[in-house]
Amino acid sequence: NTKSNFENNVIVSLECFNSPNIFPNELVNRYSIYEEKYSMDGYLRKTDVFFAMQILIHHPFAFWLNLRTIVKICTYRRIIDKYSPFAICVTASNTASCSLLTAYCERNRVKHIELMQGEMFSSVVFAFYRFSDVYVWDQYYVDIMIKLGASSDNFHICRPNFLYIKNVKPKNNMADYTYYLANEDEVHLMIISNLLRQLNASGYVVRCRPHFRWTRLDLVYKYFDNSWIENYEAVDIGQSLKSTYNAIALFSTVLFQAYLSDINVVLDDVSDKYKFSKLSKLGYIMINKENVILLSSLIKSKN
Repeated sequence: NTKSNFENNVIVSLECFNSPNIFPNELVNRYSIYEEKYSMDGYLRKTDVFFAMQILIHHPFAFWLNLRTIVKICTYRRIIDKYSPFAICVTASNTASCSLLTAYCERNRVKHIELMQGEMFSSVVFAFYRFSDVYVWDQYYVDIMIKLGASSDNFHICRPNFLYIKNVKPKNNMADYTYYLANEDEVHLMIISNLLRQLNASGYVVRCRPHFRWTRLDLVYKYFDNSWIENYEAVDIGQSLKSTYNAIALFSTVLFQAYLSDINVVLDDVSDKYKFSKLSKLGYIMINKENVILLSSLIKSKN
């Protein structure tokens, strides 16, 4: 591919979670976006074989890293030949091969772009990683990544539209508190249920919203009143947030959405104190935001 891909108006979204919602407007408004998946119909050209040999020479004992990287390069080669794209976008900043794939893309005059799609923490998995460009939602995430050794000159702070809950008509029945569940086990679901019962006993309307992928619904129906359980198939997240005065969770992108949309955020520091302590050490963004309420202080004030 001899021509300069940096002049093209095509971006390939390679298995980006929640695509195209996570794409910032500055990319959506400027480029045509195509969806692609990793597949077994990729291949290598002679120059790719040389690049792969360099990886093997520099990391002779990293067998699985080398294998994963080379398999991914096969898919990248197929995409580059098919689209001649300006960029390949991924949501894979915690994969060990990302910096090698960035080097590969840039050798082929293609940008390798990382899109933030969920919470990022101060963790070694992000240390020294490199993309051509990284799009994050807040300066807070930039500061974390720079502390971990990332380059400071390739970050862009852009918030996709899905983070803002605007012009959404709320449900008629408003809730005072809605708990946004994730992948809690049975013990912690029972604790959360008891916490909501305490609020309900104080006269507040409470709800819980299971996560469409991670929450075990059988356990939710076991421990929560059926009238509290929000149907995520019938009510989208925008309607849910617009029909609650307070959003509660241990950690969730939903809390950041609520924060940006002027909905009260309540951090659950009660149901799983170990995880909450760990989130604090990892620099979870909502712990450091102003006007965030702790569930422990809320429960104490209601009793």
